[in-house]
Amino acid sequence: MKSQIKTSFVALSLIFSVGSVANAAETIYGTQRGQQCFQDTKFGNSPSAALTVCNEALKKEVMSRKDRARTLVNRGINLNALERFDAAEEDFEEALEIWEDLPEAYANRGNTSMLQKEYDAAREDYSRALENNVRDANKVHFNRALTYEAEKRYDEAYEDLKKSGSLDPTWRETQERLTIYRERFGYTQ
Repeated sequence: MKSQIKTSFVALSLIFSVGSVANAAETIYGTQRGQQCFQDTKFGNSPSAALTVCNEALKKEVMSRKDRARTLVNRGINLNALERFDAAEEDFEEALEIWEDLPEAYANRGNTSMLQKEYDAAREDYSRALENNVRDANKVHFNRALTYEAEKRYDEAYEDLKKSGSLDPTWRETQERLTIYRERFGYTQ
């Protein structure tokens, strides 16, 4: 019966729904195109259009190393939405070469792995994002729970869902999933 749990991937805001994943868009302060890349990514505008803006920002604007890393994360989110996973992973890795503890790069690289059903790699990146104090940690816990669900490791999934719920008790996606675990599978507080 536990296998009836429907897996749905949520987005991190600076986690948003872009396609079917939870993404952590990175705020850019230093450049006009970099800011537009962030806004387009954050608000889930057309991934193709956002990708164009992000590409222009990376090619044409002078930006700090950290803003470059953030822009790479934003471009990677759009590449994920377009199912260009290899290119997305390259952007997240380049961002981590620039800024080795950027939690949103780990979170979104985890999304890339999750979308490709590479659950161990996804969990590792989600854990690194959490260790580095990712914003919206509740959504990273939720996504990590989905990796456990995919492998039928329901007790571990439930623990991550409880953590997600404790970090943001008002977030509907977590509360709905916790209700499923409690009502259908007998998990308790």
